[in-house]
Amino acid sequence: NLLVDTLLLDNAIAFAFPDEGDYGWEVRVENAGSASEWQGYAFSIDRTAPESPVAHWGNGDTLSVNASGTLEWDSRDLNTGGLRYPTRDSLYLYTRNDSTTIAARYFFAETEARRFDFNATFPSPFSGTGAYFWQVASLDRAGNRRVSNLFRFIIQ
Repeated sequence: NLLVDTLLLDNAIAFAFPDEGDYGWEVRVENAGSASEWQGYAFSIDRTAPESPVAHWGNGDTLSVNASGTLEWDSRDLNTGGLRYPTRDSLYLYTRNDSTTIAARYFFAETEARRFDFNATFPSPFSGTGAYFWQVASLDRAGNRRVSNLFRFIIQ
C-alpha cells in the first residue's frame, strides 16, 4: 500500500508510521531533462518488547543446589509462542534481592543457549554457601527490552 507519494523540494520528509511492520521507500533524482533510476530501501518498525524470560524449573522462584548448578531460561515470541533468541540476553547476578547492585553480568548472543553453569569455585562475591539472585533482560533487534522476575538460587 502506498502511504505517501510526494515531490520533495528539500532533502527530508517527516512522516509518522501508523503501525509496526515492514516498510520500504524509494527515491530518485529528477531535473528538467532526465530522471535517475529508483533506489529502494527497506526497514521495519518494531515497538513490541520481547516477553519476559522464563526460568526452567517448576518449584517456584528458588533453585537449591549443593555445589554446582545451571541457570536456564527461555525467551518466548509474543506472536508465535515459539522459542525466540533475541539479539542479546543479559544475565544479571546479585548478592542481594534488591536487583540494584549488580555483582556480575554475562551476555548471550542470539545463537547461544540460554544457560549459565556455575559451581562451588564461583568467584567472589558468589563463593561459598548462601542465597544469591538472578534475572535476565532480553533485548530484541529493534532495541526493545524486557526484564524477567527476580529469581533466587541457594548454594548449600
